Amino acid sequence: MTLGTARTKVLAGFGLALLLTSQASAQDCMDGIITWLNGGFLRYDPTLPDPGYATGPLNDLGVNPGPGWNPVYPNLDWQPDPTSIASGAIDDVSIVVQQNSDPCDGCGATLDIEQLCYRGAIDPAGTDWTAGWTVTGENTSIKPAGWETRPIKILSGIQPVSNIVFDADTVYAFIGKVTIPDGATLTIQAGTLCVGENASNGYLTIDRGAQIFANGTAQNPIIMTTDLEPPIVGGWGGLVIHGRAVANCADCLGGASCIAEGNAGDFCGTDDCDNSGSMEYVIVGYAGVDIGVDNELNAFTFNGVGAGTHLRYLQAHQGKDDCFEWFGGKVTLRYAVATGGGDDCYDWQMGFRGAIQNVVAQRYPNQAGADKCIEADNNEFGFDAVCRSNPVVANATFLGSNGAGLDTYGVHFRRGTDFQFFNSIIAFSNNEAVRISDDATVARGLNPFPGVACNTAAPEVRAHDRIAVSTFPNPVVARTQFSFSMPEAGHAALDIFDVNGRRVASVVNASLSAGPHSIDWTPENGLVGGTYFYRLDAAGAPTTGKLVLVR
Repeated sequence: MTLGTARTKVLAGFGLALLLTSQASAQDCMDGIITWLNGGFLRYDPTLPDPGYATGPLNDLGVNPGPGWNPVYPNLDWQPDPTSIASGAIDDVSIVVQQNSDPCDGCGATLDIEQLCYRGAIDPAGTDWTAGWTVTGENTSIKPAGWETRPIKILSGIQPVSNIVFDADTVYAFIGKVTIPDGATLTIQAGTLCVGENASNGYLTIDRGAQIFANGTAQNPIIMTTDLEPPIVGGWGGLVIHGRAVANCADCLGGASCIAEGNAGDFCGTDDCDNSGSMEYVIVGYAGVDIGVDNELNAFTFNGVGAGTHLRYLQAHQGKDDCFEWFGGKVTLRYAVATGGGDDCYDWQMGFRGAIQNVVAQRYPNQAGADKCIEADNNEFGFDAVCRSNPVVANATFLGSNGAGLDTYGVHFRRGTDFQFFNSIIAFSNNEAVRISDDATVARGLNPFPGVACNTAAPEVRAHDRIAVSTFPNPVVARTQFSFSMPEAGHAALDIFDVNGRRVASVVNASLSAGPHSIDWTPENGLVGGTYFYRLDAAGAPTTGKLVLVR
């Protein structure tokens, strides 16, 4: 989905100095990816140089994440077996790298991501967090049992500037656009049902300066769906949240605003730490309305939403357009499910710099307009626009229809977006797992790929002929020693990384003779206590491991 022609374009007021800083600080990463039964791994536009994504040392291309794993619709078992290669106990995963410099973030916003020792959305050896609360099926009602006996409260227009409460004993009906204005808060109790009127394209908007607290439970999720029974895809407008975080569809840093699709309102600002509230266990079903060409409402739309907003356990089910879409902002979404979407499952543009972790995308067959699990842009009007899109995506499970539907690529990075993409599974897409378009998308090169063996019981050496490395003492107090043996003379690079993937020390970068070597490392005084990772590049394959520094 793209922005309409009425959208305010990026202005020159951001300044040349910021442009240079933004471009110089960004590099792309793609490592720890499993691909299986797609129409190939990677497709470039013909004019693009090969940026080397296929050579990420922890990518497993064309590898079955089984055994016995085949979650093709209608079999929606997304959790691999504990003996799967997706498990950190069986194979290595990659350190999730965050960019350390974001010149558009003036508040020091941090992304709420974890270093998880598995690949895909669900831990193969853990609990399936999607079980018990998500909905499935095609064009079937998702309203809770007994909803017909609840009284109905009809809402339309701008609501009062007050503390508004939706209680679970009432059905709330949205007639046309319903707005929670600046200064108001909306609290939605667990188990509440909200319906959007199909006849008026009803939908709910949370304005800048307002907050939504929609916190359901696994036993009593909050459900937002169409008033129609049986439901139809695109039966209402969905949920739109506006924030004051930075986007690049206008000169937000200079005080201008972006105009949302669907006449939903204005958004963006200068505060990447903005807090629009909290949502957990919320299901938005059968949403999405085509207002005009390239002008649509989605299931969930996050416009300039800041990192202070809490988003967990959300599902978009059978939406007509995108399931989740971001226009700028720096919010983190974790534990999300997109099922049967009509266009893209996860779509970002206009300077989105947040994070997406533990997310599922499941394609249904014959869903009209179904496209990609991720469609990722920077800015369609200027691929090199400053405050560039550069989110972290980790622990995703992206599933196509295995030839039965209209989906195309697993993920599509284009129009100048940067990305950090780790520890995920892409399977059953009709075309390639990954597509890269436009010179601006690959112009800044690659970050290092510091993989790590998360499970200490796992062998240090994978199928590659890695060099075994021992460290003593570990934990490290004042000094540690790395010991390894070079199978033949050659170059060796031994580096230390922090948990954000930033290199903090170069221990060795030299040609070494064949045979054993012992090299001391004394951590600098400025390093804080905590977990670090080492990476030895030698003999054609990297060896990685973990250190704990005690201060």
